[in-house]
Amino acid sequence: MNDTVGGARTGGPRTGSVSRAVRGYLASRFPLPTQGTAIVLTFVSAQLLLDRAVGPVGLRWTGVLGVASFVLLFLQLRLVDDIDDLEQDGGAAGHTRSGLTYGWLTVVVGIVALNLLYPPALGGALAAVALTVLTPFWVKRRLTTRRVPLAVCYETIPLVVMAYPVLFWLSEGGVAPAAAPTAAVVVLFWAAYEFWKFSRKAPDLDYRPYRLGRDGVRAVLLALLCCAAACVATIVVTLPVTWFFIIYQSVLLGLLIAWTAGEWAMAPPAARASRLARALGLAGLIYAVLLQFGVIVEALLWTVG
Repeated sequence: MNDTVGGARTGGPRTGSVSRAVRGYLASRFPLPTQGTAIVLTFVSAQLLLDRAVGPVGLRWTGVLGVASFVLLFLQLRLVDDIDDLEQDGGAAGHTRSGLTYGWLTVVVGIVALNLLYPPALGGALAAVALTVLTPFWVKRRLTTRRVPLAVCYETIPLVVMAYPVLFWLSEGGVAPAAAPTAAVVVLFWAAYEFWKFSRKAPDLDYRPYRLGRDGVRAVLLALLCCAAACVATIVVTLPVTWFFIIYQSVLLGLLIAWTAGEWAMAPPAARASRLARALGLAGLIYAVLLQFGVIVEALLWTVG
């Protein structure tokens, strides 16, 4: 059926196909119920810790703009990665380069629109977008293919993204917290993201980020958990947290370090491979959610205390 009005095509079928493509992409490459929820909770958790650092300010309704921007920053990171790896990686199969590019442009426009009234946040968001694009399409293709410089560039991108909640906080007129707890909050959530990133495909024998073997991936995961532990220690020393936060975060990190260090976690017996592969693939996301859960419970304890 040709949907026209006055001889002109209405675009209904076209709109429907675009909508289906967007829903399909999000479902397969950026599932909002899992990754989206974790990203939202990361923003809220960071804001709560900043609130603790400078006094009881509380979350504002305008924080919705920051949450949306934060989700879009991670979505554009996913889109650029798929555009870069479209020929090598079948993950975005069924999506064209032009479609992914238009999607990325739409997301970037959304980020700019949401942050027009917040110059510090807008500057940080644009810096993250620029790094996201320049690293694969300029640094990797024109400057160097050496893994150490590339690793620094690629892993700096999420660090800049994780600084966005702080910049949004400042954009809303929040008092600038001290440098130590601010850095600890940013790096803590960056380490959680990186742990998810490196752990989600660890059981896959073909998964060799930066040409690392299994032992190399395990070493990176343990280093990230130790980094998170240092950040928690900094927060404990510099912020008036409760004993719940100290015990909860210590136990959580201790269990994760012990589990990750175990040989069975990274090289499971064949009979248990599929089950443990699923467990390890979810470990990073579970850690992120449990980390955020602990921060939210801590904030509730501040309220009732």
